[in-house]
Amino acid sequence: MKEHLYLKLILILLLTGCSNVDIGSIGRIAQETFKAATPLSDEEEYYVGRAVAARIFSSYPLLENNKLTEYVNLVGQTVAIYSDNPITYGGYQFAVLNSNEINAFACPGGIIFITKGVINAVQNEDELAAILAHEVAHINHRDGVSSIQKARLTEVATVIGTEAAQRYAPAQLSQLVGLFEGSVDDVFKTLVVNGYSKSQEYRADESALSY
Repeated sequence: MKEHLYLKLILILLLTGCSNVDIGSIGRIAQETFKAATPLSDEEEYYVGRAVAARIFSSYPLLENNKLTEYVNLVGQTVAIYSDNPITYGGYQFAVLNSNEINAFACPGGIIFITKGVINAVQNEDELAAILAHEVAHINHRDGVSSIQKARLTEVATVIGTEAAQRYAPAQLSQLVGLFEGSVDDVFKTLVVNGYSKSQEYRADESALSY
């Protein structure tokens, strides 16, 4: 698998006119790009999720109601136990946002937010559990992480396809390794602005029913 990726990258570099790059440099670029294309570990996903959660807090303040937060966590943790992935690196964490908007967000790694508007809209505990199960399913399916990977790979291809590839310095190589760091904004946009695809939402609904 790695060897095939290296060969493809070497061909890309040569076909884009990067004839001044030595094979050693191309090999290093390929290796770093492979790292950038590798799925995030559970630990990396957790820290990316924390960064996304911080971005959400910049738009939605946290509701300071310890009793309600404890109750939502009790329901959420109960649902998570019956999910496909009951244990995450940092554990599941549930919180209520002080907003009348009816919305919920599942950050990579296990951090889940629902708004005060959702709390006011649900009729009973079963409806609350269904909503939380849907968000747990997004985390189990790693839907947030998938948006990171797509953005990362697109940027990798863009960087390699530029003339800058002729003179790769450590800074550019470091950029390839750390591309996912700048994609936190992409995940935030997916969660808060664009939303998941219809297929991802339907799949989360199906899993939520089983949970």
